[in-house]
Amino acid sequence: MTRWMAGVSTAAVLTIAAGGSPASAQAPAAALPTGEAVLAKYVDATGGAEAYDAIRNRVVHARMEILGAGVVLGLTVYNAPPANLYTVVESEATGRIETGVSDGVPSSRTALSATTRFGTQSSTVWRIGRST
Repeated sequence: MTRWMAGVSTAAVLTIAAGGSPASAQAPAAALPTGEAVLAKYVDATGGAEAYDAIRNRVVHARMEILGAGVVLGLTVYNAPPANLYTVVESEATGRIETGVSDGVPSSRTALSATTRFGTQSSTVWRIGRST
């Protein structure tokens, strides 16, 4: 066992003395691709830019949980060009919250109120706590 260790030690000393290391004997690693190159490959692999341009609407469903608080939120987002967006968040803790933009007009609706904004003015209709 001692002869073997002496042989390994001698080889290590000779390698270091020669100005190299075992790692330097390997071929240099290839440079990593740029972020743009990675994204371009992803777009090509998933159908190409034409496929993405053909998308006319999108629906996303998600579930969010606030750990430790026991709050779970269901989230649904609807999106259509050019700038239409409708989001629904639902949970036992918050009730149903709806927000959206349709033809440039933002609006929101919760268990407490509904708001539609026109330019800088807003109109709010209170559902709870206001008598008619």
